[in-house]
Order: sequence, then C-alpha cells, then structure tokens
Amino acid sequence: MQEVKAPLAGNANAAEQLATRLGFNYLFQPANLWKDGSREGLAIVSRYPLVDPAVIRLPVLDLVYNNRRRIALSATAVTPLGRVRLFNVHLDTRVGIRDRLAQLAPVLAQARAVSGPCIVAGDFNTSNFYWFGRVLPIPYQDQEIRVRRHFQATGFRTPFVNQKATFDLLGLRLDSIYVKGLGWTASGIEEIDFSDHHALWVSLRADES
Repeated sequence: MQEVKAPLAGNANAAEQLATRLGFNYLFQPANLWKDGSREGLAIVSRYPLVDPAVIRLPVLDLVYNNRRRIALSATAVTPLGRVRLFNVHLDTRVGIRDRLAQLAPVLAQARAVSGPCIVAGDFNTSNFYWFGRVLPIPYQDQEIRVRRHFQATGFRTPFVNQKATFDLLGLRLDSIYVKGLGWTASGIEEIDFSDHHALWVSLRADES
C-alpha cells in the first residue's frame, strides 16, 4: 500500500486498522510528515508473519514543486511457499526514464541479492511523458515498457503485460508487481473506491520452471 495516511501522530493509520480488522500482520513506515502533524508513507499487510523489516532511502529528485521524500519498505513474509522477500516502492512523478531507473536502483540492487523468492511492487509512476524541466509533460516513450524490460533483465517477471490502465487519466500504467522465483495462477486490476489508482493483485504459486 502506498500513500497510507496516519491522521495524527499516535493515531492508527489505515494499514493498521485494516490489519487489525483482518487479524493480519502489518508494517508501516512514514515517508513524509506534513505541517498538520499527519504522516504519509508505505505499508505492507500480510496474513503471514513479517520479519527482517528494512527501509531503503531512495535518491532525492528536485521536482520544482510538491517535492516528497521517497523510500522503499522491505520485509520477509514467512509463507507456506517459504520465505518471500517483499519490496514496496513509490517513485517520483515528473521524472524521465533515466532518473526513474536511478531512483529504483537501490531497490533492485537489494532485490538482485535475494537468493530466494522476491517481489517488488508498488507505484512506479511510469507515465508516457518526457517532463521538460520536470514541470511540463510532453508525450514521449512509454516508461512502463522500459522499466519492465529493466526488471526482466535482472530475472523478474510480471503478469501485467499489455493489460488495462492502472490510472484512468490518459490511460496510464503507473503501477505493477514484479516477481522472481515464483509463478502465478491468476492476476487482475480492480477499481477501488478509496484511491485514484486501481488495485493490482496476483495469486502466486511455487515456480515450477
């Protein structure tokens, strides 16, 4: 989960409330503290135990306005398929493919070092624009394809190829799930009421390849 909000310091955030209702485990890491005292960050909610949590600070990129601190949240889920390392990411918006891959690099460096199953998922903000001065969008090449090829070159796969948009405006594919060391039986993209992005899901299985 990305852009998880905790209204005020000390109050339960949305991920904690969801995990409590479901009886699941969760991690929450704020990335930004706003002037009103609220926080916003990343969360992982899991029916399985989460161990070895870590926060990865991503390169800071100056977007001219609406700058945010970007992080990735990582943990290992202890599942019936074995230990699965998880990486939850939320990258900057108005940047080109070179900067996007540079911001993603610390996550991929750690993900490549994982010997067992691994998942990198989240909001990659892969638009099909060139951002002149990181302010003005100009139609350009599809960043989602470039990022997907970059993951494939490091041993990751995704079921989300040539599928519908995850963000309705201009049909953008901003989000994805990349998997290494696991297969899948089904996947989908669903509209949800509480976000301007659609939700991605995938049912995983042991990799039989």
